[in-house]
Amino acid sequence: VLDMTLGNIFTSTNSILSLGNSSAVPGSLSWTSGNIVGPFRRYFINGATTGNAGLFPVGTAAYNRYAQVDFTSTPGSDQNLTVWYKTGAPLTPANIPLYNGLPLTTQDNQLVQNYSADGYWNVDPTGGSYTSSITSAPYTMTLWANNLSGMVTPSITRIIKAPGSNNAQNHHVQWQGAGVHTPIAGGTSPVAFAITSTNMQGFSWFNIGTSNNQALPVELLSFSG
Repeated sequence: VLDMTLGNIFTSTNSILSLGNSSAVPGSLSWTSGNIVGPFRRYFINGATTGNAGLFPVGTAAYNRYAQVDFTSTPGSDQNLTVWYKTGAPLTPANIPLYNGLPLTTQDNQLVQNYSADGYWNVDPTGGSYTSSITSAPYTMTLWANNLSGMVTPSITRIIKAPGSNNAQNHHVQWQGAGVHTPIAGGTSPVAFAITSTNMQGFSWFNIGTSNNQALPVELLSFSG
């Protein structure tokens, strides 16, 4: 049982907080406040999940940026996910921000040209294997966009993903759309809002993408003349 009521939990790749140990014993989470700053692993039941069974209350020391993963059918036996909100832009092996695949147009015809450079959600499947059964199970994902720089119009944001692969050459190399976007009502606060996609499959780096119609931080990588 993990009962979070106040304060943050700091973890690392050498000290991962893990909830549960199998699909028969997935553990129980009660969360009202506080963030897990670093990787958080939890097991899923061998069936559909709802509510706190798929909640990952990750974030920074200052802001909660949770991820919610709700499987619509079984992810398989003894399957888990490890979720980590990593600050800063996702980087390529050459140590430059990943923009391959952008701009793109999502399933509902929303143009995505950029993404939040504040951070991204790293979601690893069981054993770090992208052929484990959990990677083929359909799910709904919700991300909490809390105090992200430059987010002015939530309705034009979308979840995007850079899929992981057991092949290093295909591992987190290109952005693509992610599932079927759930519309966000006009007038939703840009300071903190939930963004949801359904009919998703596979695990990846996830971020919140948008068109250039709202200002996002831009870094000059090079200049020649």
